[in-house]
Amino acid sequence: MKIVFAPDSFKNTLSAAEVVEILKKKAAEIFPGCEMQAIPLADGDKGTIDTLTSLLGGSRHLTRARDYLGREIPVSYGVIYGNAMVIEATELLWARESMESSIQQKILFSSSRGVGELMLQGLDMGFRRFFIGAGASVVNDGGMGCAQALGVRFYNERGQLLEASGINLQEVVSIDDSGLDERLLESEVIVMCSVNNALTGYKGTTYVYSAQNGAGPDELLCLERGMRNYAGLLEKKKKISICHEAGTGACGGLPASLRAFCQARLTSGISTVLDLIRFEELVGDASLVVVGEGIMDQTTIYGKAITGIGMLCKAKGIPVVALAGGIGKGADQIYHYGVNSMMSMVDMVMEEEYAVENAEELLGQAAERMFRFLVSGMQMQVKENCLSRSRTHLYSGEEREHRLHWAVDPDLEG
Repeated sequence: MKIVFAPDSFKNTLSAAEVVEILKKKAAEIFPGCEMQAIPLADGDKGTIDTLTSLLGGSRHLTRARDYLGREIPVSYGVIYGNAMVIEATELLWARESMESSIQQKILFSSSRGVGELMLQGLDMGFRRFFIGAGASVVNDGGMGCAQALGVRFYNERGQLLEASGINLQEVVSIDDSGLDERLLESEVIVMCSVNNALTGYKGTTYVYSAQNGAGPDELLCLERGMRNYAGLLEKKKKISICHEAGTGACGGLPASLRAFCQARLTSGISTVLDLIRFEELVGDASLVVVGEGIMDQTTIYGKAITGIGMLCKAKGIPVVALAGGIGKGADQIYHYGVNSMMSMVDMVMEEEYAVENAEELLGQAAERMFRFLVSGMQMQVKENCLSRSRTHLYSGEEREHRLHWAVDPDLEG
């Protein structure tokens, strides 16, 4: 029996590596002597640098850049293949402090400028290949700040130079990219989008993720209006489709500007990571794959790590079970994407602060519950062959064919 542990991080609580260690410990107690393999994963969100550098023999380095509020902070970047820079936009664009009520103001006035500054540092260091993880963000500027740092200028109807921010998207009437750093034209930029949402619309970055981050109806209307204005200008100037392209809605719309100004290739973050580390080969002889993330809900099916792993394993006939910090509305749709079962860490009514502080203990308890259920299933199969018959049951609606929302070129390694 071989169990592969391939969880994502549990945001603000446990890293993917910490989750793996907890799961391995509990599995060893319930399944003594079983073979275990740890593959901590990320999908372009937090942990992407650790995943790629550890599994591909790369290195991690520290520098400084501005965060979403313009504060200079220490930030990491990775180097893989000796010539490619790995950037986690989330490290600069996610709120480090608690999500208090003023988050609405942060969403309106924050900027992705720091990502562009980090890319400039990479160019100065000689990198001409970039893997940019576009994960969670409290920014909603469509990548305007990143583009500004790279030399693009934005003007309002009075010809005044605009500072990048979500609220200023609706003021942009002209774009001058003549100052774009020319070194980008000889660079390859691959954006690993953690979700496949489009830039605008009901399932776009504003109405899905800024709403989750606390923006109210008035802020959402303002931001969506601005994003549509910005996207329209990009499409007109670059003669490309932006609004409805998969992945442009990740990370507050950052991929949209990278696509327009840097000719970036937008990919599914998890598919790219799985291809780079040759995940399919690693799980070929697995009996079970255990995945996990902080919250599983409707947004999990928008191309996140669990979805990508589930579909790959479904094609190979490998069962997948999931552990999550919490299970939200719409999580049952994950059953369509190769996940056989899921279990929450939260086992009673509790404050979020308590759950965060006791995440390690709660995850261990949830893992034990899940593994004990698996033992029961194995005993049923041996004694009465019930489990094998139950597998013919389809989850409601599963007779429809479900696939990953998008694909990437498989040949990405250097």
